[in-house]
Amino acid sequence: MTMRAGCIMNLKKTEQGSVNLTITDITQTSATLIVKPYKDPTVVLGDVGVVNEDNNRTYTGDTVILKGLKANTLYKYHAFAYYKNTEVKSTYKTFKTLGFGTSVNATITPTTLQCVTNRDMGTAQLKSEELTVNGTVYTESPLTITGLTPNTYYAIKYTVCSEDGGEETYTKTLYTPSLELTTLQPKCVSSTCAIVAASTNISDDETNVGFQWKKYDAPESLAPSEGYGAIYGGQIEGYLKKLQPTSFYNVRAFYKSAVGKYYYGDWITFDPSDFSYFEPTVHTYEATNVTYNSAKIKGYVLAGTDAIEEQGFEYWPTSGSNAKPMRVRADVKEDVSKVLATGQVMTVTLTDLKASTEYSCRAFVTTATGTTYGEVQTFTTQEDLTGIGDVVTTETVPTVIGYYNMRGHKYDAPQRGVNIVRYSDGTVKKIYVK
Repeated sequence: MTMRAGCIMNLKKTEQGSVNLTITDITQTSATLIVKPYKDPTVVLGDVGVVNEDNNRTYTGDTVILKGLKANTLYKYHAFAYYKNTEVKSTYKTFKTLGFGTSVNATITPTTLQCVTNRDMGTAQLKSEELTVNGTVYTESPLTITGLTPNTYYAIKYTVCSEDGGEETYTKTLYTPSLELTTLQPKCVSSTCAIVAASTNISDDETNVGFQWKKYDAPESLAPSEGYGAIYGGQIEGYLKKLQPTSFYNVRAFYKSAVGKYYYGDWITFDPSDFSYFEPTVHTYEATNVTYNSAKIKGYVLAGTDAIEEQGFEYWPTSGSNAKPMRVRADVKEDVSKVLATGQVMTVTLTDLKASTEYSCRAFVTTATGTTYGEVQTFTTQEDLTGIGDVVTTETVPTVIGYYNMRGHKYDAPQRGVNIVRYSDGTVKKIYVK
């Protein structure tokens, strides 16, 4: 980034003339200082230049480009000019090199915090970056922290350091809202199995949720059984098995924080012998970690009355240069790929996808009575920046025209992690910076 607005110094005048200083083109590591002497045409003008406030750095010339400066730092210079061996100085002018535009996009729920860090190094070279939440250091971005304590302050601090010694810190404090947890009436799918549920304002990313249950007439001193569930769209669900149809049961939802504190919904009483037929529950979450040839997909399945025979995902290209739009019905299998998975919460990483292509995906469950599908989610793969086109050999040494991260963002200098380097002769190379 370059700042074009100039800063004009006050003038120091003598009978022979005066000198003026303009500062422009300020970046993270450089600035341009323009010296403009004004004099009587009959007066002989000698050297002109600039001097820093400590008088230990002098640069001669009417245009001085300062390089190797420290980012996000104040500097102080004055201009000078000699008329008939008499030195004339301007007043000092202070300017500050650009910083890195550090910021953190943060979203907080009663139990989770999501952070995405942002920075623009400009002409500076990244040395290190550190993200802390309540003093704990994290290295990944985007970052998701679960197990938080409701009604608590969390302090975010993001510090970026450059190789030239520059440093910039962004801080933000967020407050986790109150927890909402309401146990719902269970759905008995057989005389020995029940689907239990609760409504909540806890994020889908939270895993420390579940249910406790015990027989209605069990002594109060008897600890309840406990199992974990999953969240989709503000509802926690779980599956209880091996219930006794001759007994009533109490059940309640819970959340357990990372420090081991429990939060509970109210107890709800139900009778397993009062059961009905229920279809399986199937949901599809939004895809994450999407690259030019891969994506992570996540689904949620819960058995109904019938046992699950097969579960997993279907996915297919819906648009892009390498695919034509298509509609897919449950009974149409053309151009649809299938991958199997296990667990109440299924996670699969799709590979060998086509770049710059929109895909659709959905979770599914197959039972003896048919197949049930979750929501259709779409995602678009990124542009492939690693491919190498035709290369024309010349005697000229190719120059770097840009550095790109895996998301296609361009930088003037390599960033920490994987970098895609494009050269003037059309070649591309992947490098890794620690």
